Amino acid sequence: MVQANDHAEKLYGKPKPRFEPQISIESRPVDNVRKKGHLYLVYRDENGKKWALSGRHENYHKTGISSNWFHSNIIAEILPQEESIDRLNNDTPEDRYSAVIIKGDKALTTWEEMAKTVTKINKAKIDYDMEGSNSNSVISLALSQGGFDPLKVIPERKDMWEDFTGNFPGVGDLVIDENGNVREKTSLNYEKSQKKLRKSDPNGLVGIPTL
Repeated sequence: MVQANDHAEKLYGKPKPRFEPQISIESRPVDNVRKKGHLYLVYRDENGKKWALSGRHENYHKTGISSNWFHSNIIAEILPQEESIDRLNNDTPEDRYSAVIIKGDKALTTWEEMAKTVTKINKAKIDYDMEGSNSNSVISLALSQGGFDPLKVIPERKDMWEDFTGNFPGVGDLVIDENGNVREKTSLNYEKSQKKLRKSDPNGLVGIPTL
């Protein structure tokens, strides 16, 4: 064993990793809306430990039970997968439609870029919306910052509904502006303002000039 390690150090400068680092994208049904999907990313380090990059709302319990998401912010976090909201429990990675999107030395540097979005998202304090900015928005933004086109790597789930929001509502709803800050895309802000307007003025009278 000592000789093997010495030989590896001569070849690689350090003992050869037991595992090749890699990043995978996985998905599962939303807890209380079984036909909608929740995305997350998994980084496997050279020791074989798996880390999940997940998004949730701040009222989400780590037991996996989703409580009231109204008036809560999006939370992004990186945790050991077994401690995260995306632990496998009795599932296998195959059950979660796991797909490797990058591996090797570039996986670590890509993961580090993705991880930067976690701090930026939490700093932005963006409202969580089941059909708008949500956990899937976190993952699509992380993918973009890692150099991926989210629509090309997000798994297709035939077991889920596909309506105008797709299998994974919220994808693409967060962007990084010219100042490096996370914000909701402009069109989404407009949609939200219209919703607020309709709630405050159900008869549609606001903005109509009076004589």
